[in-house]
Amino acid sequence: YHFTLDKTNNLNLNFSTTNGHAALGLFSDSNNNFKLDLPSLGLDTVFSDPGRPASLTRTLGAGNYYIMIIHII
Repeated sequence: YHFTLDKTNNLNLNFSTTNGHAALGLFSDSNNNFKLDLPSLGLDTVFSDPGRPASLTRTLGAGNYYIMIIHII
């Protein structure tokens, strides 16, 4: 998922899984080419266990960002 912020803003994400584990990664498009250039160091990563929600809260500056969710069996 891609999103753009035109000014500093707060990001609050909550997610959970019903089966399996999941990881949510937040990445910055540091060169503003509208691509997730890998390998890229993520800004933050959170993990969710089955039935247990996880959340990510962070203040982000203006720019382009990506959120990646990976389902881990």
